[in-house]
Formats: sequence, C-alpha cells, structure tokens
Amino acid sequence: MIYPILTRISLLTAILIFYPGSIMSQGKLPDGEILYYQESRQGKGNLVLLNLKTGKQQQVGQSGSRPDHFPSWSADGNKICFESYRKGGWHVWVSDADGSNSKRLTNLTGYSTANYEFDASFAPDNQTVVFTKGDDLWTITLSNPTPKRITPEKNGIWETSAAYSPDGEKIVIVGHDDEIKGWNIYTLNNDGSGLRQLTRDHSNNFAPQWSPDGQHILFYSDRNGSFELFEMTGDEGNPHPIFDQEQLKSARFQKTAFVNPWDNNWGATEQYRASYSPDGLWVVFSRDIDGDRELFVARRDGSNIMRITNREGLDGQPVWRPR
Repeated sequence: MIYPILTRISLLTAILIFYPGSIMSQGKLPDGEILYYQESRQGKGNLVLLNLKTGKQQQVGQSGSRPDHFPSWSADGNKICFESYRKGGWHVWVSDADGSNSKRLTNLTGYSTANYEFDASFAPDNQTVVFTKGDDLWTITLSNPTPKRITPEKNGIWETSAAYSPDGEKIVIVGHDDEIKGWNIYTLNNDGSGLRQLTRDHSNNFAPQWSPDGQHILFYSDRNGSFELFEMTGDEGNPHPIFDQEQLKSARFQKTAFVNPWDNNWGATEQYRASYSPDGLWVVFSRDIDGDRELFVARRDGSNIMRITNREGLDGQPVWRPR
C-alpha cells in the first residue's frame, strides 16, 4: 500500500509545483524539456533543464561563481551553446546537452571588455554558431575555430540576439541604430546581406525567436508601455500581442518598464526571452509575478497560462528542446 500512497504524494507535489495558485489554468502541461537560466538573489546562477512531464530539474554544467547565460539548442537537441564568464571574460562556449564536454568555442584576437562575445545561437546544421562580438555578428563552426565576420564593421547598427530561421537561410536580430531611439528587429540573409527592418518605432524590441515553421517571430516589446510578448510574421512584421488585457490581468503579471541594458543594468532585461514548443502550439516565457521572475507556458493564442517555476530568485531565458 505504501507505493500508491507515495505515488499520490509525488503527483500532489508536481501539481503544487506547476500550479501554485488559482490564477493559472489547471490544464495539462505539454510534453518536452526546457533549458533556462536560474539565478539566485546573490547574482549567481546556472543553466537548468526542466522536464515538463515529470517536474524533474537538473543543473547543466558547472559555471562556478560566474553564471552561464543565454543557452541555445542545436537542431538535433544534442548540444547547447551559451555565453559564459568561465576563466575570465564573456566568451561563447559549447557543451553536450547535459553540460559535459564543455569547451570555449571562440578565441578572437583583440579581446577586451569593449567587445565581449555573447548571444550565441546554433544554426540548423548543428555545426555553425552565430554570435555578437562588439557590435557586429560573427559565425564559427565546431570543427573550425576561425571566426568569420558576417556584418559590415561600423555600419551604424549594433547587432545582437541573432537567431537562425529553421531552414538556415535567414537570421533575425535586434539592432540599435545610432540615429534612431529604441531597439528594433531586423532580418538578414545568413551571409549578412539583405538587412531588412521589421519593426519601425521608438519602442524597445528584444529577444526574437522563429516559429518552427519559419513563418513567425516571437519577441518582447514595450510598445504598449510594459514589456509584453508579441508575435509577427517573418516577412511583413505587423506585430500583435500574444496576451490580451484580460489575460494579463487574470494572470497578475507585473508591469515592467524598459531599462537600458548598456547602462550597467543588463540584469533587469536579460531574463526576458521566449521560445516556441517544437510543434509550434505553445510558448514558454518569463514574467515578473509576486516579486520574482518565473517561467510560464501558454497556448500560442494566449490561453491556458500555466506557471512552471515557483522559487525565490530570477528564472529566465527559456528555450524548448527540439525533438
């Protein structure tokens, strides 16, 4: 009789973890695994892999006192790349999915605090990684440590947060034009040509991610006065919010103002990132609630909001593992 009792206790524990309050939907969580950054109040943190079906969490790798940031899956789900301060300075690292066999991928000359290497993301070929150094985009492959610049130097746009389209033909980025206030979203060809601006306003738009079919882009924007989750097409733009005002009110999400990440306040905005599920029907995202930053999943239409983390500290930068 003890085993059925333990099973019921385990199930109850999972329910309490995933559904900590009546404000959330009590629906069935989607399957899959989500890799995210888990930070403590002291500013230390690591990457953690969460299994949505079992509720099990495991730390990925050992970064020490300096955190790993912004993980990205390879398309086959076997490797991750991320930025890390291991051994001094922000560089791009790569490891197996469990954090083993980690190694620094980038080794650029002329490295300084003015040209950190960050915001790494895998291409669909499982070999190429795009990242930002200074204010330009570079690519590097796992087999060849020689980096290649793909955007022009001193073109007047600070280029970051690059992510490949599922077919590998395009890259979506966040760009800051020296002459235009705000951060906008652009696409370009995988060789750095064909820069095209999708958002054209004075708001701040961050963390773009492609849908699995390559037709849409998920991103955060403060165009409505608070950082909210938006979606737009990858060719024409036309942003629309994922959640309507009633859904936001019901979920009790806190309104969050933009803080310029380059004014030594990167921690205020770096957690904001979202990702589609492999089938494209769900999104995972980070939001402020009850004085903490937690992770949630929801249907793509904004329904069925479910909280999947519940801890003191900041949880963010979630990416759904490909199948």
